[in-house]
Amino acid sequence: MIRHQINVQETQNNLPVQVVEPVAKRKTTMTRSRLSSNQKRRKDLPEHVQSAYQAIHKAHNEKFAAKEKLLRARQTLQEAEKVYNDAQIADKTMNDKHGPLVLQDTGDEWNVRYQELKEFIEESGSEAEPDDDLLMKWINKQRGIYRTGELESYKVVALEQIKFAWSKKFANVSSLLAYKEQFGHTRVPTHYKKNITLGNWVRKLRGFHRNGTVKEMISQELIDKLDSIDFTWDLHEDYFNKMFEKLMKYKKLEGHCHVDKDDTDNPNLVKFVKEMRAAYIRFQKPRRKLTRDILTEERIKQLEAEGFQWNYDGVKW
Repeated sequence: MIRHQINVQETQNNLPVQVVEPVAKRKTTMTRSRLSSNQKRRKDLPEHVQSAYQAIHKAHNEKFAAKEKLLRARQTLQEAEKVYNDAQIADKTMNDKHGPLVLQDTGDEWNVRYQELKEFIEESGSEAEPDDDLLMKWINKQRGIYRTGELESYKVVALEQIKFAWSKKFANVSSLLAYKEQFGHTRVPTHYKKNITLGNWVRKLRGFHRNGTVKEMISQELIDKLDSIDFTWDLHEDYFNKMFEKLMKYKKLEGHCHVDKDDTDNPNLVKFVKEMRAAYIRFQKPRRKLTRDILTEERIKQLEAEGFQWNYDGVKW
């Protein structure tokens, strides 16, 4: 409470009471007076010093504004965490009491597609993408509506309960892992009948790698994930390196690289040597040279360094 100073003598003599200016008001007036005096003194300072004072004042204001924003953000975060935790508890309670969510009044088609997706995820995993065009069209539609924020909340809950992937960033990785577990490698053919989507996806990835645009077209996170499962980025390089290693083992046993075309013990090497000699002929004729041929100048030098002969007289090819 602001206290006023009253002249006691005037009160006793029944004279009009003179109310003295409040202390707080006098202080404010003095502060303003000091500020005004400081501003006048600053006007006499050099221009660069005045600019420095202004910058300091601006920095202080920005600092206080940032603190206020941080406090509001922290408060918003705490409220969001509370809402999320409450939702988690409610979801768990609902499942414990009533079991998994049962969809109602969503339309026959939505329920049918939902059940198809649920069965597919249970069989192939949440990151896999189905080959069924109708189901994929429905999935992409749900993702699109979800991005706009217009997908009903109960549908969101239902899809999340079956571990549905809202983004297809890693959608084919689990399918690729399943393929590797079955066949022992990631060299998925383009026209892989069991999963055409996977074959086309792998073909695109290798195209990006071949054109030198892989880092522009896909994220580093996806590149690292593919590298971690030994994804084959270049089929020619992978094939050449594996067969060259077998050729070196052959040379260690036989003392040379002249694999006979009738060598029934090494049919894969016979095929490889034949392919290399045919590729060498193409390499010597630039007009017929293929842009994606297996043989490069570096690989030619690598073979010649081991005594490989492009036209071995001792063997008729």
